Amino acid sequence: MKRYPKFLKALPEFYGLNFMDLGLLLVGLYAGLIINLPPLVTIGLIGILIGVSKIIRKYVDVVGFLSPRKVKVEISSSFDKEQG
Repeated sequence: MKRYPKFLKALPEFYGLNFMDLGLLLVGLYAGLIINLPPLVTIGLIGILIGVSKIIRKYVDVVGFLSPRKVKVEISSSFDKEQG
């Protein structure tokens, strides 16, 4: 297997923030503008949003939580075609 340099494996970051963090930054800024919050409260809100998202991504399996619990597989229809 060919090994690639680290920069080809890592996701792009901007000042240590990945795409999801930058999206939360924008959502927090717009929420602060819509609710008409003071600038320091808006910065605090953004910090809390980014911190909570990093904690959730580290300790919670979001994909496993959102995926269906049971998967129904029907193989009888394809099995009948082979037999008949």
